[in-house]
Amino acid sequence: MRKPAFSHVHNQTVSSSVWTINHGLNAKPSVAVTVNYNGSLQTIIPNNIEYVDNNTVVVHFTTAYTGSARLV
Repeated sequence: MRKPAFSHVHNQTVSSSVWTINHGLNAKPSVAVTVNYNGSLQTIIPNNIEYVDNNTVVVHFTTAYTGSARLV
């Protein structure tokens, strides 16, 4: 039997102000975002986090970024 996932890491390799994350957690997880800003990694608070459903979240920023999001 497969153990259910309780976290997901999304890597955004293309700079964008909207990140659509399909995580498959069947929940509305908390989202921690780290972005590449002026050559260094920064943890930031997005403008908005939209829960489309229990498996999809859309993260909105005022500026386009690359980086990662950890969902737990």
